[in-house]
Amino acid sequence: MFKPPFILFVLFLFVYPTSQTQAQDREFGIRLANLQNFGLIYKKNKVSHWTRWHASFAGLDADFSEDVFNGRLDLGFSVGKEKRKAVGEKMNFIHGSQFLLGLSLRSNNSNFNGTTSLGYGYLIGMNLELPNSFVLSLETIPRINVVFNGNSDFLNTSISADFNS
Repeated sequence: MFKPPFILFVLFLFVYPTSQTQAQDREFGIRLANLQNFGLIYKKNKVSHWTRWHASFAGLDADFSEDVFNGRLDLGFSVGKEKRKAVGEKMNFIHGSQFLLGLSLRSNNSNFNGTTSLGYGYLIGMNLELPNSFVLSLETIPRINVVFNGNSDFLNTSISADFNS
């Protein structure tokens, strides 16, 4: 089966070194959970914090058999503030709030199901400045979501809490 997240990840590895922003007030990167769940992240330095935008692509599957179509698409977006506190010459403690939006679509010939989630999370992590303007970050985001799941016949609403790392 076609695995676009892996192909996009490999493409990113070739494009990233030439696309780095020269200014020290911006960062662009990739965030990985596994090879089928990754996102792009962009950060811009403000006076007292970094503003961060994150778009994630968690999966795409499609099966076009004779009379059957099964498909899945998962997307996410978040925006928030990141504050940094130096804990060493090249290491920072990072923290801040984020607002999250998620969209998931599932389909087969007889059923279509959609899920939308709205959430709030708090970023906690560390980053390490590496040579050649690279930054390596390890972070987790404890979050709470309100989830709306349904199709034309029903709508369920729930609340969930988890860690996004």
